[in-house]
Amino acid sequence: MSKNLSTLLFAALLLSQACAAQPGGLSDGELGPEDLGSDGSALRVAPEDSSTYYALRQDFRRCAWPFCGGYWVHELNQDLTECADGTRAAECYVTDLDASALGLNERDFAELRGDLGALIFRGDFDTRFVEDRTIDYEVLAVDEAWRPLDGTAPTGDFLKVIDNGIRCFRAPCENQEAAFLNYPWFFLLDRLDLDASGATDEQLAAAWAALSDGGLLVAGSTRAVIRRRDIHLRIQASQIYLPVQASPASGPFCGGIAGFTCPGHGVCADDPSDGCDPATGGADCGGVCECRALLRCGPGYRWDGSPEVCACVDDSGISPCATVRCAADTTCEVHDGAAYCVSTGAQACGASTCEAGSVCCNASCGICTPPGGVCIQLACAPE
Repeated sequence: MSKNLSTLLFAALLLSQACAAQPGGLSDGELGPEDLGSDGSALRVAPEDSSTYYALRQDFRRCAWPFCGGYWVHELNQDLTECADGTRAAECYVTDLDASALGLNERDFAELRGDLGALIFRGDFDTRFVEDRTIDYEVLAVDEAWRPLDGTAPTGDFLKVIDNGIRCFRAPCENQEAAFLNYPWFFLLDRLDLDASGATDEQLAAAWAALSDGGLLVAGSTRAVIRRRDIHLRIQASQIYLPVQASPASGPFCGGIAGFTCPGHGVCADDPSDGCDPATGGADCGGVCECRALLRCGPGYRWDGSPEVCACVDDSGISPCATVRCAADTTCEVHDGAAYCVSTGAQACGASTCEAGSVCCNASCGICTPPGGVCIQLACAPE
């Protein structure tokens, strides 16, 4: 706990005791943490979502799993952390991180693991059991994850800031409150200075939007201001944290009963938003295509990592039609990077005439198809 936070909480207690002596205040014997929000005192009890928040760091020790290689976690704003076994230590060891409750796809989860040291997690210790190895191990089961706006190192205390829903016609409007993470009280805000974090205008806009939609986390310095017997906080943010959310499914549909495949080198990943989980019996779940490959392309080609392509594409600037000579009544068109001689509307295809934009794929049978379409490769007997 920082010196500033200790001083502020002590001041709140003294102020609440002073208020108890006022008409309508609490008596000394009735004073407790759950009462600090009543009768115009400085604090109100916060809901459970103000705790428990942790910071993590990778464990680089080398020994047998599950005793090494996991993560060290500690409660924010606290000197000691209560571990899964009930003991208190500066840090607690967990073997793994269970972020399944966040509903992230595999790419989102990989990014989460890459940023672990900078993120803030809310969750609880839990036990996992490996049946075939008869081993119990501890994990941090995560309910929320918060990512900083940039790589600036946070300073000061960590707080959750919320919009309490109050709307006013004139100032001051006490519609913002803040709770020190892992402490059970909310303070009204006198001022919230997010500009001090050095965030860009675009980042600040995202932060204010998040504040109106569930709240945000900040690190920074705090100052107490007494107003009408209440303690109000002034916060000068050094870092701002926004909630980690699952990316919307944006790739082409794949999987399902028909077993649709992905284009190029794409892979079919489970769609966490569709309510169908392959791990719990959803054998025919649909998915979304993701491009996880990164290939070196030959001269004149470049890698397109979009889920819709996930392949090397022509980057020479020369049209594929440049080297194609088409027959009469056809013209060259490019479809999906390939050149096709398509009918102008008068192309003879055996006994048929192909419509404009189609190709003669089987002249003996008089079959015309769209460019790249499926064609029956059979020879038909002449009539």
